[in-house]
Amino acid sequence: MTNKTTKRALLMSVLSMLLCFTMLIGTTFAWFTDEVTSTGNKIVAGKLDVKLYKETIDMENLFTNPLVEEEITDSSAPLFSGDIIWEPGYAEVVNLKLENNGNLALKWQASLHPTTEVGMLAEVIDVYVLYGEIINTANGRDYYADKVELVGTLEEILNGDAILSGELKEAGEVCFFSIVMKMQESAGNEYQEQTAGEFDIHVLATQLAYESDSFDDKYDDDSEYPTLISTAGELAAALTEDKENINVILANDIDLPINTLGQQTGGSGEYKLGGASTKYINIDLNGKKLNITTSYWSGIGAKNDDAVINIKNGTMTSSQATGTWNSYDVTFANCNYVIENVTFDKAIAFTNAGKSVILNNVTINETHDYYAMWISAKGQTVEINGLTVNSAGRGIKIDEQYVSAPELVTLKVSNATFNTAKKAAVLVKSAAGADITVSNVNIANVEADTTNVVWVDADATAYADLVTVTGATVIVEP
Repeated sequence: MTNKTTKRALLMSVLSMLLCFTMLIGTTFAWFTDEVTSTGNKIVAGKLDVKLYKETIDMENLFTNPLVEEEITDSSAPLFSGDIIWEPGYAEVVNLKLENNGNLALKWQASLHPTTEVGMLAEVIDVYVLYGEIINTANGRDYYADKVELVGTLEEILNGDAILSGELKEAGEVCFFSIVMKMQESAGNEYQEQTAGEFDIHVLATQLAYESDSFDDKYDDDSEYPTLISTAGELAAALTEDKENINVILANDIDLPINTLGQQTGGSGEYKLGGASTKYINIDLNGKKLNITTSYWSGIGAKNDDAVINIKNGTMTSSQATGTWNSYDVTFANCNYVIENVTFDKAIAFTNAGKSVILNNVTINETHDYYAMWISAKGQTVEINGLTVNSAGRGIKIDEQYVSAPELVTLKVSNATFNTAKKAAVLVKSAAGADITVSNVNIANVEADTTNVVWVDADATAYADLVTVTGATVIVEP
């Protein structure tokens, strides 16, 4: 951190404390205590690469290294701790720094989002923001006008819009702001033994119309913030909206009834997301679990066959307990998929004929004697980079079951580990065969075969020569 930045951050921290002292001077307190239960609050970064830091002052090193920065992550302690004792007139300040850690211009907004029922105490907690704004850049130096703004009560904010927003146009650019919460001096005895509820602090970012291409700087104009999702109803509404880009981020674990996603498609059984104009559906699980609740199929797709569904950063499963692959698995149908940093707590299947699948850093945990991944032989291209399969049964199956005219599947698997109790890492049963490329695949814990990554199903012996494998050995099922 430069001396100028250090001084500015220190100044804002001191101003934040002075603000609190000013609000406290000359007030009369009703001396009771209470606790705001907000232990669940945390920071969530949306699109692009932004980092958030908590800034504190080390009073013991005030004249040498006074500022202490702590990056906010999912494992960080809450910014507003549930251990704080609140009483009329009490104020709490959190000083923050936001940094553009990528190389794209971005716009950002900060909001508070409830994760439990909003409690009565939130009625009398006022929320202020203190932040710096560039007002000119004379002589290459930035001058800031410090602003203090009463945004509203905590109750109003938890049910409302963002509390502040801004822009970070350059890589490494930072901004400083503080969130101040103060209990109203006029709060009466009826607020004793009340809570405000728990909340998350969200910092969302999206692209800013700033960089130029060969034509202009307007290609980012339509970028939108992700939609924060707390309930199954909100998620179903967002995923079935007919808009070009659907972008959601989960605030909680969600049990999503699959029949709330519209009309089930006959034959393949999927529920199609978005609308005819939808090109991109982004589902950021945000470290949460999405459980599709169903009494039978749990397949999804897109109304536009050329759309891309991107699922990332969390856990996914369904409530269907047993059955054949097409009724039991979490099934992905008809469009293109990118799945990143996701753990599946059951088997998955791909029936998206002629489309693409990209899997990065995926784990599949399957407790039944089933295939952990089923690829219906419909001409897909499936690229896997980073896969762990933990299964009481089997690994990957490319199969022509329920396919009237099988087509060649292209499968690329790299950096994968198979821990399976039965059969091969990859088993192929298709009259169209498969083109398989393997790199850095660990099958030491495949009980049936620790030598051959790929098997050809015994019932497909006649088509064994149509299964080509690069980077590993292949045999016909013993």
